[in-house]
Amino acid sequence: MTKRLICIFAVLLLACSPALAVFRGVLSISQPTTITLTNASGNPGPASATIFILCRGLTVETLTAQIGTLAQFQVNLPKSTTRVIVELDVPNGTTTGVVTLQVTQADGTSFQDQVTQDARFVYDVQ
Repeated sequence: MTKRLICIFAVLLLACSPALAVFRGVLSISQPTTITLTNASGNPGPASATIFILCRGLTVETLTAQIGTLAQFQVNLPKSTTRVIVELDVPNGTTTGVVTLQVTQADGTSFQDQVTQDARFVYDVQ
């Protein structure tokens, strides 16, 4: 029941939020996908990513990377997937530390972004 409420809240949040995401590109539905979150050692705390996989339903996954580490999420996207949205929460209090988000697929497709503040990235899936 709790997971269902979280999913409903996430859908409402996405539906009501203004379009503040950066479109990064297109992912292939037929390729395994790896999302890597790297938190630089100059950051004052952990960084996190919330991954929304929009398909017939909504799949929500989270990643947390402690200071100076990385976290990975590997997924075979469901056939009905139309979009992947990644929201990054960057630790506050520094301008020197960065958080790196890398989305790669088995066919060599790769997107990498380095951010110093909270951000949202969108990937279409075909």
